[in-house]
Amino acid sequence: MRAVQFMMTAQLQTFDIGLRFDMFRGDNSKIKVADVKLDGCKYLESFYSNFIYGKYLKRIAQKNKVYQIRNLTVVAEEFPINVPALEYRMNLQIIKDKKVAADIISDVCLLLTMATKVALVSLLLIGLVHGKAANIKLRNFTCRIVEPKVLSELQCRLYAKNKIFVHLMLKETLRAFDVGLRYDMLRRDNSKMKVADIKLDGCKYLNSFYADYHYGKYMKRILPVSELPKKCPVAAPPLIILKNFTCIAHEPKAAHEFSCSCLQAKQSSISVRFNLTQEIRAFNLQIILDVLRKDNSKITVVNITVDGCKYLKSLYNNFVYGKYFRGIQRVSNLPKSCPVAANTLYEIRNFTVVTDANYPSNVPPVNYVLRIKLIQHDKPMAEVIAAGAPLIIMRNFTCLTLAPKEGELNCSYLQKKDGPAITVRFNLTEITKAFNLQLIIYMLRKDNSKITMLNVNLDGCKYLSSMYNNFVYGKYFRGISRVSNIPKRCPVPAHTLYEIRNFTVITASDYPSNMPPVSFELRIKIIKHDKAIAEVIVAGAPIIFLKNLSCPIYQPKALNEFSCSFYNTKLNPVITVRFNLKDITRSFDIHIEMNLIRGDNTVMKLVNAKLEGCKYLGSLYNNFVYGKYYERILRVSNLPRKCPVPANTLYEIRNFTVVTAGEYPGNMPPVNFQVVLKFSKVKTLLGAFIFEGVHNAAQCGINNRVMYNKFAIKAATVLILIMPLAIVEAKRSFTIELYNMSCSILNHDAADDLSCLVLKKKHDPTLAVRFSLKRRFAAFELNYKVSLVKKDNSRLIVTQQRVDGCKYIESFYSNVNFGKFFKRLQSASNLPKRCPVEPNKVFEIRNYTIISDEYPAFIPECKFELLLHILQDNRPAALVYLFIGIVY
Repeated sequence: MRAVQFMMTAQLQTFDIGLRFDMFRGDNSKIKVADVKLDGCKYLESFYSNFIYGKYLKRIAQKNKVYQIRNLTVVAEEFPINVPALEYRMNLQIIKDKKVAADIISDVCLLLTMATKVALVSLLLIGLVHGKAANIKLRNFTCRIVEPKVLSELQCRLYAKNKIFVHLMLKETLRAFDVGLRYDMLRRDNSKMKVADIKLDGCKYLNSFYADYHYGKYMKRILPVSELPKKCPVAAPPLIILKNFTCIAHEPKAAHEFSCSCLQAKQSSISVRFNLTQEIRAFNLQIILDVLRKDNSKITVVNITVDGCKYLKSLYNNFVYGKYFRGIQRVSNLPKSCPVAANTLYEIRNFTVVTDANYPSNVPPVNYVLRIKLIQHDKPMAEVIAAGAPLIIMRNFTCLTLAPKEGELNCSYLQKKDGPAITVRFNLTEITKAFNLQLIIYMLRKDNSKITMLNVNLDGCKYLSSMYNNFVYGKYFRGISRVSNIPKRCPVPAHTLYEIRNFTVITASDYPSNMPPVSFELRIKIIKHDKAIAEVIVAGAPIIFLKNLSCPIYQPKALNEFSCSFYNTKLNPVITVRFNLKDITRSFDIHIEMNLIRGDNTVMKLVNAKLEGCKYLGSLYNNFVYGKYYERILRVSNLPRKCPVPANTLYEIRNFTVVTAGEYPGNMPPVNFQVVLKFSKVKTLLGAFIFEGVHNAAQCGINNRVMYNKFAIKAATVLILIMPLAIVEAKRSFTIELYNMSCSILNHDAADDLSCLVLKKKHDPTLAVRFSLKRRFAAFELNYKVSLVKKDNSRLIVTQQRVDGCKYIESFYSNVNFGKFFKRLQSASNLPKRCPVEPNKVFEIRNYTIISDEYPAFIPECKFELLLHILQDNRPAALVYLFIGIVY
């Protein structure tokens, strides 16, 4: 069995594979069987369909950006019977940008039976027909990283002489690469005879690998024990970067040594060392996780204290976190239980913080601070520091008595105007001197499967005494204490009725403003003598809530009636709209404004567009995105579907239920929106709809009944009702301003002239460009970066890409999205349409005007800059810079 493991240090766009196969003679001399070089990306694309290798490679599957072949057994029966019994050497190379990035070498020994002959090529095994053999031995299997910029990890292992393991991780995504493959036959004198030496396109090779007539059968057997990619690009893993990693010894006498270090490459690698002066038999851990806002204020996400000895025992078996700690275990000698011995050096050596498939994919990219304090005898001994809500909606509130002999527990609620009020009552049958609380929080996926976000066990008595003073949660518990007689310390007396009376669930002002709109489930178990005696279950999810709907009339003479009303049900808002025209309407306009309301009540414009009303009516119900909503409107209305719109007819939408949570985008952020829909005729404003609503209004369901939380007044959302895709037909309400444009030659051997001129800066700006080359450009690349310019003049990169310039200029005139811009550009220029671009010829763009109506209507008001590098032979030849603003 053989094993290979490798990890890339950078993303691969292209690479080559060099493959060599040598046959060894009895004197250890070699005969070269094959020595080839392949395009790596093409090789990957053809890999799995290859007739010969396909059956091995179809057992390969991409999983988590770490590519492995785990314990693949080399089976003699699958290989040709007509190959002599000799020793072979196979050399496989991965090549990027004509440089060798990695080497894999394997020595194979064939032992013949009386009846048959076989041959084996390890890893990428080549065979023509089925054969049988007694023994195959792999004498050598090694890997080495030649180009560290491409690969971050590459490991190969050999087990039991015929089982292999390979592990590989990239530093950058490979979009193209080559495979060099060489086979040598080894003579007895160790000299080599070259059998094959070829170079293949890696991407094509990957595509055909499993279907290939000759190799497919071998590759299909690789598939179940691997995660190799089946086509290009071959992705690199995402990264976690630690900005700070510090260890603080609060009691220097307690430890001989306590230190931390962080090696910062493209991934963070951490090391921790400590050595105690005395044995520790009991200790606590306080874990604090803070998320940092942009103003560097903190939101405390987690603040818990756990029994350190129990934590050590359960650490590696925890369903959620165990896999991470098992990764730490492999590079450390940390104790697994108490007591923790003195005068022993414990360390974590170069543990790499890796974001792979094991890492929660829903964790947002936020700045955070993690603090872990070691506490003994209520004194902090040491500390480790690592740095790098809209609402709760309760669908269920249940109390379960799991041990009736212990007492009584029940829940009820009372509906109040400012939100749901809950009541909890319990009465114990005997005095309780000690108990535990188990707190579990799940996040629910769309398929109702669960992700465990938190699972902790707390000392109940300590929790009772500390919960009112807690910096983060104390204000909530102090609110509970005002409407309850819950004890504040142990023991808890028996035969006493304790209750929380009509406590209003968390309001918006209390709740963290950055809480994502996810469905969740909270479970609190009360445990006594290691038995669960009671449980409280709370579940919730987002809903829609409407705050305001108004219909002002600006021209009473044009309308007999124009009115609207709404009310909120337990789950959804319901609206009614009525209008009656005095005159027949053959044409009209719709003006849509959509504003984002920030926390300080300032406005950020998202949409400001005008539509031709008659075209809008005609396309409304067939729209791919919004059609399903308008079909629901149609069932409760008699709205016209086309112009003209008759006069003296009452049109209405009767009791339309606004989009339910299930139809609404689950990733919509909880922010305030205001939407204004204005109607005009012959440039005269007739009337308007003004919508204000809330996304994720808090909702609490108890015993299958529902109530609204006060948070419904605090957040807002866009009503899908007035979000037409037909907005692309609108007259733009913004202008494009060209603040600056500059061009410069970076390589004077490539070009002798490059100049840019801004002829008009505001209101459809006009520009001119002129350039001439010194030498012929048969191939070149474009590297562009688009950044948003913030108010403090800092930059936020929106996109950064590198493309093939020749392919780009060939395709951009026919592109469905950008073609209309380039076709108009073509009429004002003599730019080349394909490569090569000839030298000593003046190319220019003459008086090209940027027209705002050609751009999307929903561009927000912003400033951005474009930086374009033109490269030839990987050298910058020229630079173009534009600074542009969108102004409403």
